[in-house]
Amino acid sequence: MLPERILIPSNCIITHGKFFSTISDLQFSEIYLLDKEFAVFLENSNGKLLDEVQSEISQINKVTYTKYLNQLIEEKIIYLLTADLENFVSLNMDFDYYAVISNILVEMHNLNNHSYNSSLFDFLDDVTCTNIEIVIYDELRDLDILNLRSFLKKLLSLRISVRHLSFHISCSSCNLNHLVSLFDEFKSLRFIVLYSTDEFVEQIDSNRYISGSPVKLASFRNCGNISQNYFSINIRNFTESKSHNSCLNRKLAIDLNGQIKNCPAMPESFGSIKGERFKDVVNKISFQKYWDVTKDDINICKDCPFRYVCTDCRAYTERTTFKEDLDLSKPLKCGYNPYTNEWAEWSTNPLKEKAIAYYGMEDLVKKNVK
Repeated sequence: MLPERILIPSNCIITHGKFFSTISDLQFSEIYLLDKEFAVFLENSNGKLLDEVQSEISQINKVTYTKYLNQLIEEKIIYLLTADLENFVSLNMDFDYYAVISNILVEMHNLNNHSYNSSLFDFLDDVTCTNIEIVIYDELRDLDILNLRSFLKKLLSLRISVRHLSFHISCSSCNLNHLVSLFDEFKSLRFIVLYSTDEFVEQIDSNRYISGSPVKLASFRNCGNISQNYFSINIRNFTESKSHNSCLNRKLAIDLNGQIKNCPAMPESFGSIKGERFKDVVNKISFQKYWDVTKDDINICKDCPFRYVCTDCRAYTERTTFKEDLDLSKPLKCGYNPYTNEWAEWSTNPLKEKAIAYYGMEDLVKKNVK
């Protein structure tokens, strides 16, 4: 029998933090937290003979390391192979995207502002982007579904060629059948999230759905929450996070006043949709200044083992670390401590009080404390 060797498949990526490490399985969207010392040992064991690895384990911490190793083999994070390992090539970790902008987010009070809609359509007609997400804050009634249908027809008639369109809507009493009919008519419609309603998921097909949430859709102040629930463990997001900002790279936002921004919650504007052309805005150095700011550049985040699967927020930060005009502080709404591996409620952390006051978020803190 040929000797077995340890193989960590190329879709399983080890990320080291200050004291802890993770293995991100980019094929099956799973993540495993490990003691850093063992993770380093495992990394150095890749490709070695199993007998050699077991011999090294016996000299370190036989019980714990053997348990870890067997668990990862069972989870198919590690394989024991007799084949020539040279046949298993490394994963290409380069990130690229065919368009200057990958996602556009649009804020709207309602669908009845014809002046705003006209300027929006004129601006978007000059855009190269296939993914658009629209947030509508005012309560949507059944009669507004007709306006929504008209809005969709106009939007999808533009040169922008939208392939993935989604809506976040305040709607406590919408007729679900009316919304479902929109999916039949508009194939690029991917999902609709209804707020201020019961929690549910209505599956249209394998990758399109309507969901409900009891949360009130009020403003973008609720944006920027960092949670394990929001980890995105796949090759596209992982490779993008390695070299770019996981939230702002190739993103464009249009706020309620028609101002063009990196994010609706950020104060800096790069002009209005009434007077600016898309190409002129996105090519500005100032518009792209956060695109290449990775978690490796951000205070505390650079020590986090989850940093390449986590999102980032530059709109709300702890405001502790700046480099020229770049805010490199930890996201305000993150309660994870990478030095102790503990999650806590961010809003009750006394070290965040100044930043909470700066953003005027005392009311949100009171809600969380309750």
